[in-house]
Amino acid sequence: MYVAAVDSKVLRSDEMLELKKAYREKFGKRFMPFNYTDFGRIGERCAAQVYMDIIKQCLEENKPYEVESEWCKPGSLIDH
Repeated sequence: MYVAAVDSKVLRSDEMLELKKAYREKFGKRFMPFNYTDFGRIGERCAAQVYMDIIKQCLEENKPYEVESEWCKPGSLIDH
């Protein structure tokens, strides 16, 4: 998948790697992969910042992220 430069910078940051590691340690599973379908820009915040905000929120609230990915719904790009 191609990622915008602004998102790539955030996704490859040390902070992001630490957040994903903390999520995995706390909940025993990886956080869902970044994609533009489930994580889009909100105002001035790029998609990767929104993704990071959600990971932080999960860790702060001690609650894993649960959502049915738009990629898996009927009619999606990978609909079987």
